[in-house]
Amino acid sequence: MAAIGAKKRKRIGIIYESFSLERKSGINVYVKAIYNALKEERDFSVKLLRVRSNSDLISDEYCEEELTSYMPDVIHNYSHFLLPTILPAVHSFINNNRLDIVHTQGIQCPSSRDISLIKKDNSKFKFILTQHGFPARHDLATLLGETYLAVVGREILRKADHVIVVNNFMKKLMMPYTGRGKISVIYNGVDTRLFRPLKNQDELRRKWKSKLGILEDKYLLLFVGRLSPEKNIFTLLRMMQLLDRRFKLAIVGDGLMYGPLFTFAKVTKIDDRVVFLGELPHREIVELYSMTTLGVSATLYEGFSLSVAEALACGVPVVCPRVQGVLEIVDDGEDGILIRDSRDYKSFAREVKRLAKNPELRREMGYNGRRKVERNFNFDNMINQTINIYRRVLRA
Repeated sequence: MAAIGAKKRKRIGIIYESFSLERKSGINVYVKAIYNALKEERDFSVKLLRVRSNSDLISDEYCEEELTSYMPDVIHNYSHFLLPTILPAVHSFINNNRLDIVHTQGIQCPSSRDISLIKKDNSKFKFILTQHGFPARHDLATLLGETYLAVVGREILRKADHVIVVNNFMKKLMMPYTGRGKISVIYNGVDTRLFRPLKNQDELRRKWKSKLGILEDKYLLLFVGRLSPEKNIFTLLRMMQLLDRRFKLAIVGDGLMYGPLFTFAKVTKIDDRVVFLGELPHREIVELYSMTTLGVSATLYEGFSLSVAEALACGVPVVCPRVQGVLEIVDDGEDGILIRDSRDYKSFAREVKRLAKNPELRREMGYNGRRKVERNFNFDNMINQTINIYRRVLRA
């Protein structure tokens, strides 16, 4: 029995769609960080509902409730808005836990769509949505996605009590549907205690030498992310064709494009300088960054490029494209180099060679990048700003 006068804890329910090819996605990092922070808050209690694909058999130990949706992974990864209703499970999650706030991870997710159907003007719970990304204008998903935003997404955004986005471009895109006072930009955060420069480089070089074949006179380029079409990794492979044998590209991640990428590297005879490492734990990714000359990305679009921010946190400058989701992280010439066209592999090669030859400039950029992430893109900023949104919505 609660003590007389004790303050009632507000109940937060977080729903997220987690699929087998996105285990280390920015959404997963975000959800885990918010969840762990709420567990330590005296004013809140928190519950999680995870929606997963039938092939994702890995359970999350921190997730109290789980729902399996039986759809192919290819649909999960590119057309979330085609997923069937999960309304009964969402309705039960809200009612059984007597939630004060339910927080979903994007208008394209079935949970957001179904909550918009449940939510009435007199509903007791508040609805918060974080939009982590949106397709660029170059693929089939774009046409479906933009149609969805204009039709179903408009209603979801109208029903939401507050919308969080991860960059200012998305804020401009969605403000016509939300109004100015109901949308906020909160950048994703990096765990700067984990992602940091390491000192024991000789020991780590010995550990990774057999896997990477990195010698003292070699330059290591590192890509971390899903192997999916929008990451545009073929541009990085074409870049490698123009670089000499001192350069090695390590690719960390898994996904649908592994087969075509591996075949391309073999056919073009760069497979001895490109190593596919698959998914790695964050601890080993940090080890790799400590030996990395440059982080590289040729992504076509991003909501917030967490891998770019993590590279900067490790003191590693980056060469990446001038696209939304990167522009608000990297200052051209200060902590990295921005390439105008994501597919311009010649410019990538030119800038990589230029920076590789200038260790002083790389050190300065690495220092600037680390300071920026500590200041602007840390976990505490993301968590505190999100919890402040919860408090504001509950007061309204």
